[in-house]
Amino acid sequence: MLDAVEARITTTIDVAPYVERKRLALATHASQIEESFWARLPAEAFSALFGEESFIRAEDTTDAPLPEADLFDGLRENRSRGEARSESYRSRYRAR
Repeated sequence: MLDAVEARITTTIDVAPYVERKRLALATHASQIEESFWARLPAEAFSALFGEESFIRAEDTTDAPLPEADLFDGLRENRSRGEARSESYRSRYRAR
């Protein structure tokens, strides 16, 4: 089952520069995780596990090639087409 989910991943982002912030944010919830496996994980192991974040593209409006390394691939490349699609997206998901 995990292989099927991993096969759907379209974008992987390197978030290594932010791993320590993630670890500190998790530590602020000490009452919820103080006895958790994650709280006892050494910093190096935490970094190895959480240095990348993966996403699955739900809808393609950009025709950007896969795999992506940037969540905005395809949006920066063709601004006129992207702006029209962005407006369409905003109108569909505008706060009600």
